[in-house]
Amino acid sequence: MTRRRVLLFVAVITTLIVSATAVWLALPRLARWAVVWQVEAQTGRKLTMREFDFDLRSGRLRIAGLRLDDREPGPPLAELDRLEVRFRPGTLLRGHLWIEDLALDNPRVRILRTGRGLLNISDLLRPSKPRKQAAAFTLDRLALTRGAIMFEDRTLTPPRAWRADALTIEAAQLSTVNPEPRGRGRLTTTVAGAPLSVEVSEVRLAPMHGRVRVSLRDMDATLANLYLPPNTAVVLERALVSAGLTATADAQDGLRLDGQARLDNLVMRRRGVDASLVTVPSLTFALTTKKGADGRPVNALLGAVNLVLFSVEAERPRAVVCCFGPDAASYRVDLYSNYHAARPAMPDLRGWPDEFRQRMIAAQRDSVSALAQLSRLYHANGFFGEAANCYDALERLQPNEPRWW
Repeated sequence: MTRRRVLLFVAVITTLIVSATAVWLALPRLARWAVVWQVEAQTGRKLTMREFDFDLRSGRLRIAGLRLDDREPGPPLAELDRLEVRFRPGTLLRGHLWIEDLALDNPRVRILRTGRGLLNISDLLRPSKPRKQAAAFTLDRLALTRGAIMFEDRTLTPPRAWRADALTIEAAQLSTVNPEPRGRGRLTTTVAGAPLSVEVSEVRLAPMHGRVRVSLRDMDATLANLYLPPNTAVVLERALVSAGLTATADAQDGLRLDGQARLDNLVMRRRGVDASLVTVPSLTFALTTKKGADGRPVNALLGAVNLVLFSVEAERPRAVVCCFGPDAASYRVDLYSNYHAARPAMPDLRGWPDEFRQRMIAAQRDSVSALAQLSRLYHANGFFGEAANCYDALERLQPNEPRWW
């Protein structure tokens, strides 16, 4: 090899080393620019960070003083004191993001409902295009501490604000790669002074599967008065709501719910009247999506049985008596002549599909929602006279509802 070729070879190697060193030294700045560009492109909001420390060789990322502005001038949408990530650099070469530890300290999120009724995060809630295949992702441990969420509603007069304080989240073994549902997590917070906890287990990210248990205790139910129309005849004077709900979600089987809720110290009164209209020490109701052996929902039957069992366990009575009205009984009409007077007689459904007949029968219930469903069934299937009678009845029951005009 001639001396000229040796010098050329040395120059090339030196250039590569210098270039690689320059890229390596500039990597934290490039990573910071990439994070800012990606977040701003995805959210349409400005992102700033006071500190950004990235070390690819050791697999560490640290961010301090993060701030994500809102679309409108004013307080930021989100702030975060500290974020620390420890990841496996080697798996990135295989397209697998493997995070061993993810810690977030003191995150604050501000959700605003504007005077037009729109959320300041409505654009972020739009569904994204589904991926043909989930990206390879694994999270060994997640810890979020000292979190807070503030919700402000400017549709109310005057505007009101609520906070979820002391938000803590712990999670582990979340993965789109592992087919076993091994993920788990726990969330605790205080919402409007009421403790709320959410526990998740049997989590698999792809295909989605998981089991969730939600528990809420002694939340002030009178907050619902803020969203009632001003001309509502009856308002809540006092009530505390507690709930326990279990949900199982699966990509193939869908969503299944089972739970109970309870209202304690329920007092209702007529608007403008001091005296109580209704006083109930405790009211319990059930929610379930379970189905019987024939595939039909058993919500009413299972819910009624659950309520009886719950009352027996809570009250420890000496005896229990259950009373049921006989089929086709006329005592309701004898007591109240207008009972079902607005509901038109069911038309002749001979020749119609059995599924449609069952839906019509199921809609013959004692509620405004059932009457509304019945009106839609009549209207959609050409029973215009019966539908008109339903609409007239609904307008009498709810004269301020524009859907029945």
